[in-house]
Amino acid sequence: MSPQEAAYVSRMSLNDLEAIRLVLSGDSVIDWFRIDVRNGDQLEILLKVNGYDLSNIHDQKRMAYLQQEALKYLDDQYPHQIPQVLREPRLDIRGLFEFASLPAKRSASQLFACMILKIMHTINHLDARELFHRCELKASELFAAVEHKVENAVHAMQKEGFHIVDLYGSHKDRASMITKLLAKKENHAAAIYDKIRFRIITKCLPDILPMIYFMGRTICPFNYIIPGGSHNNLISFTDLLGYFPSFQHYTNLLKRRGDSTALHSSAFENEHSSAEYKVINFVSDIPIRVDEFLYTPDFAELGRIIFVPVEFQIMDEVTYQTNELGSASHSKYKQRQLESVKARLGPNGSSLFRT
Repeated sequence: MSPQEAAYVSRMSLNDLEAIRLVLSGDSVIDWFRIDVRNGDQLEILLKVNGYDLSNIHDQKRMAYLQQEALKYLDDQYPHQIPQVLREPRLDIRGLFEFASLPAKRSASQLFACMILKIMHTINHLDARELFHRCELKASELFAAVEHKVENAVHAMQKEGFHIVDLYGSHKDRASMITKLLAKKENHAAAIYDKIRFRIITKCLPDILPMIYFMGRTICPFNYIIPGGSHNNLISFTDLLGYFPSFQHYTNLLKRRGDSTALHSSAFENEHSSAEYKVINFVSDIPIRVDEFLYTPDFAELGRIIFVPVEFQIMDEVTYQTNELGSASHSKYKQRQLESVKARLGPNGSSLFRT
């Protein structure tokens, strides 16, 4: 591990470790009951990776709008008694995170602040989906925007001395998507999570931790990792932390609780992949600013951000070389996929009308 990677590891907080654990396990931030964002720098980084800028007046208004909508939802749907301190007009996003980050001994203000943030997160995602459908964006434009964002982050890591051996990005063409849908049991277009995919290869396994940390601060907001969309049969979270003695106390705590000592398989696991293919795989909704595509005032209420689902495959160099051998190779994977398509389309496939 390079000195620059070690420096990033030394900055990791408990919240950062929990965020990385969420990435590897595919859990949902909605299940969190506390966040630890206690200072302005941390909040600025979190908002920036989500596409927001505290100095932008439009973004300030947008966050205030989301906050009020979340309060309305709680008032309308549940008979909760929201603490008056959370209704104060002067309470902005900074104050809300301060309440949500109060110490572990839960108070009403801390719990309700977390509720409000979860609802804001959900409304923001819904509005972004609606905005996506209203904006006239070509697939090529989306891929170019995402590719530019990911490549900039990876090049920044390489420039800082991170041990990244290779980056490979791809965009499924029409034929590939048809093949994948025909091969999948859940035969609908929404089931494709890897229309845009990036494979990142590190020099060795310990390099993966600081890299995911950097990605979470620049391109992949941990709160928009697709729940249930992670697959990790490469290295468990606790084994990954085992390379870093400074995290021993946290690792021991996880083991005592029985958390994150096992590898994780996704609900979207690819049945055509070989069990010998080792990878950390997750899907993140990447926020993309679309200010230049907002043609009518009606768009203002939906914000200025859309989300593009992107799959990331992460592995070390030795694993990558091993994956390219035998049944784990990409050519063997494509062969299994095409055989599955042939079985479903061809006359020898199962049929209710076969005699």
